[in-house]
Amino acid sequence: MRKGFTLIEMLAVLVILSVIALITIPIVSNQMNEAKQNLYDKQVNTMIEATKNWSADNLDKMQENQNVYVTLGELQDDGYLNKNIENPKTKKEFDRNMTFKIFYGKKVNITVSQY
Repeated sequence: MRKGFTLIEMLAVLVILSVIALITIPIVSNQMNEAKQNLYDKQVNTMIEATKNWSADNLDKMQENQNVYVTLGELQDDGYLNKNIENPKTKKEFDRNMTFKIFYGKKVNITVSQY
């Protein structure tokens, strides 16, 4: 009697493993992309919060009903954010020239001009 697997048995195992891979790879990929997007959103929100803190500390630089602009580099240099913040989508650092527009009116409104 011969020991080992037949060609049909080997092909059946290969087909089963291929089907499992076809099912799981897109699911894992979607989960990873979703996690990157969530991290990206949290990083942008952290930058906006840092901009709010900067605006609260620099009210003397703002005039009512006017826009004030601050860059990511300025926030990093002034200690409001860590340096070298990596964008999880691109695996590169966020541009230090990313600009945050602060409108100082009845309430402070912050928008991100570029990210």
